[in-house]
Amino acid sequence: EVKPDLLLGADGKVSNDKVMSFKGVTVPGTVAGLYEAHRRFGKLPWGKLVQPTIDLAAKGVVMSDDEASALAGRKTLMAKDPNGALKVYFKKDGSAYKPGDVFKNPDLVWTLKQIQARGADGFYKGPVADKLVAGIQAGGGIISKADLAAYKANVLEPIWSDYRGYHIAYMPPTSAASSVAEA
Repeated sequence: EVKPDLLLGADGKVSNDKVMSFKGVTVPGTVAGLYEAHRRFGKLPWGKLVQPTIDLAAKGVVMSDDEASALAGRKTLMAKDPNGALKVYFKKDGSAYKPGDVFKNPDLVWTLKQIQARGADGFYKGPVADKLVAGIQAGGGIISKADLAAYKANVLEPIWSDYRGYHIAYMPPTSAASSVAEA
């Protein structure tokens, strides 16, 4: 049961520590959004679209300065993960990847293959969902299999703006896009 004070600290204000924990994890929407966009507008087969990402995760990517720095900066936070995020995102000896190092992610390859084979259901139902829920709940989060299975992309009308003669679509609130459009 979700309670309104789930992310509040003892002072009654939103606790950054709770937000940046498994309690602050919400159902990821990217897979559902991409799959819905493909369903509505896609021309190529879904599996063909996902394959380059699988290849990239398998062969690895060369870490940029920013990527290496951002990942290294999250080591303390990842160390709190009882599921072993450090084993996935840091070298076998526990050190951070440096700029120019190749980072491979076999766990992501497995996940992407599930999504490739089953579309959004490959993420929100079945083995990926089972692993997500187990990992989130092991860390104290509250997302359930039912939460994942019920998730649907929420397709909304965009906010339109013009910039230097270009007509630009932005996400509607609650996103911050309206502030960007206004600026």
